[in-house]
Amino acid sequence: MSYMNITKTIQGYGSEYSMKKYMLTVFLTLAAIVLTSKIFYLQGGKIILLAIISVAATPGIILSQFRFVANNDRFEALSNYMEMMILSIKRQPKILFALEQTLEYVNSNKDMRSAVEEGIYIIKNDTESENVYAKAFKVIEDRFPCSRLHTLHGFLLTVETESSIDYHDSLDSLYFDIRSWVTRTYQYQADLTALKRKIVIIITLSIGIAGYFARLLHKAEVSMPANNDSLITGSSAFQVTTAIYLIAFIILYSFLQSKITGQWLIDDVSEKKDRRIIKYLSYVDGFDMKKEMLKAIMVAVICGVPAMGGMIIGSNVVTVFGLIMMVFVLAKPRMDYRRRKKAVERALIRQFPMWLREISIKLNNNVVIRAVEESIDSSATVLQGFLRNFVKRIEEDPVSIKPYNDFIGKYNASELSTAFKTLYVVQTLSKEDSKKYVNDLIERNQILIENAEKLRNEDSLSGITFISILPMLLMSFKLIIDMVLLLVSFLNLADGVVG
Repeated sequence: MSYMNITKTIQGYGSEYSMKKYMLTVFLTLAAIVLTSKIFYLQGGKIILLAIISVAATPGIILSQFRFVANNDRFEALSNYMEMMILSIKRQPKILFALEQTLEYVNSNKDMRSAVEEGIYIIKNDTESENVYAKAFKVIEDRFPCSRLHTLHGFLLTVETESSIDYHDSLDSLYFDIRSWVTRTYQYQADLTALKRKIVIIITLSIGIAGYFARLLHKAEVSMPANNDSLITGSSAFQVTTAIYLIAFIILYSFLQSKITGQWLIDDVSEKKDRRIIKYLSYVDGFDMKKEMLKAIMVAVICGVPAMGGMIIGSNVVTVFGLIMMVFVLAKPRMDYRRRKKAVERALIRQFPMWLREISIKLNNNVVIRAVEESIDSSATVLQGFLRNFVKRIEEDPVSIKPYNDFIGKYNASELSTAFKTLYVVQTLSKEDSKKYVNDLIERNQILIENAEKLRNEDSLSGITFISILPMLLMSFKLIIDMVLLLVSFLNLADGVVG
């Protein structure tokens, strides 16, 4: 909540935020709380509590907005950098020339400009490193973690160090992939902005409808006999439930802002070493149904003791509880297997297209086996075991399609299997004839990449869809409670009249 910390963080995003704007935001927040409290007839301590929570949430909301803008700027800077590097390399296949040309094009973004400047400085002045170009590129990759950037840099290093001349097709493929990614991302951002606007409208309507009903309740209690003008809205039940209701919406809106930060715009590298998925992969590969079911039966027998005891003492509750535990224990091994296998399949669908994109670039200058071997160390950890097993099997049986068919084994991802089998066709054809299939592979991979990005976005923004439903549910509960309070008040009043 420190203004100095807020401004320091915002300055790190490349923006400015004055004390005047901050105080105005706090003032408007407090004004909104006071107005809302008046609409809901909140009293004393409840208003103060709402004010404290809303003011405490304000810095997080402010920082989330600036973070989203900053990440949008980073996305634009990265896409501009990669496009300009490709165009510059096409004119002259020299990394230093391309970086100097690109520097002018990304000059508006502080992070990208300083990264490129540092890269240029390393190339010009570092005389001790074995590969100054790789060192220079690493500076940019560390600040902008993106698999496409890694693929582009890797290819440019090959062009520079091996003095390649047959690289234009690969550059065109990279450019096509980047432009498709930019188009999809902008569309996703537009969809996300529309969803956010929709949720804000739903939150506003939910508060408005509940507030309107609170006004109706007040009119109803005013129309009652004397000394009953605060029977409903002045009751502790109404005051507490209303305060909780409004606090829930403050938390809801803060959560919405914190989820939509744009971090997912470029960062598709951080999940490449997902240790949780590796544990799941090991579990699924080593799963023994008979062994696990034997363990489950032993535990189920123990869980059956309460069920038997319930039957003996005649307690249906204990018996049912014991039976439910037995069924759960027996079903758990299969449930765990399916859940973890599904998680591995989702990870494969997310990571495979990024690997295939890199392979398709390498195929312009390499045979399939060589390209796969070179890609293993830089691929996602979930893929490395599959790739090493494939290389081992293809060395044992270099002409058969079976290693290609069995690449992902027991996991269900037909699109991945089909795309991988295309590599067999590429392997069997001449370089000229295989270009057609490589291009087909690149186009097909765009569909896989789009699906993978959808899964990644769903994971990154998990909870957003539920937020769109939650306001209406909260409003329904609030209206039900208010209706009960109104009914109880009328019943108490009727009892008083009868008495």
